[in-house]
Amino acid sequence: MHDKVGKDTQKQYKCPRVLYKYMVKERWKDIIENGKIRFTQPIYLNDPFECSPNIRGILSKEQSDEVFEKILEEELRKFLGPIPLSYRDETYKTLVKMVESNKNNAKTLYETTQSTTTGIVLQAFNKFISENGILCLTQRNKNLLMWSHYAHEHTGLVIGFKTSHKCIDRRDNHSQDFYHPRKVVYSNEKARPSSHFGDIDFQRIFLTKSKE
Repeated sequence: MHDKVGKDTQKQYKCPRVLYKYMVKERWKDIIENGKIRFTQPIYLNDPFECSPNIRGILSKEQSDEVFEKILEEELRKFLGPIPLSYRDETYKTLVKMVESNKNNAKTLYETTQSTTTGIVLQAFNKFISENGILCLTQRNKNLLMWSHYAHEHTGLVIGFKTSHKCIDRRDNHSQDFYHPRKVVYSNEKARPSSHFGDIDFQRIFLTKSKE
């Protein structure tokens, strides 16, 4: 239910022409004079669990078994390609029986490989979020709470950005999910789901915040 709501929200979201950034007054020179603005890596956000899924592994046992069976079938049929069609089915059945008798050994090897792969994927994911940043903007420029929290007790300023500017919309093409303004969905659920990598909805990871 939550994921469907999140995806529907993204589809319906029409990005405003201007989005705003609250800041302390010392920051305006970097933006106005130097044309610089910080995209913050997720590890430096206020919530340490943002953009940080609890990954249990690459695939669940059911997914792992399904992938194993699929790879096995594909590889066997590829191996049997040169064999004349009239002999192929009989040979396939013989090979399947042989593999079935050694399936436990093959599965153990596959599961060990998957365990190693999980570590490699986690390293790649952590590298991605450490090298990419998030720019937090808002549609509202008169929010008293934001003026208090982000503009140094109402002594700072707010700057508007055209969302069509190349600094804000950095997509190479319009099919890209990120690199342009996306609406954040606030949820009562924890924003750090525990799941297997194959089940992760990356839009939910990056675009959902907990209300707590």
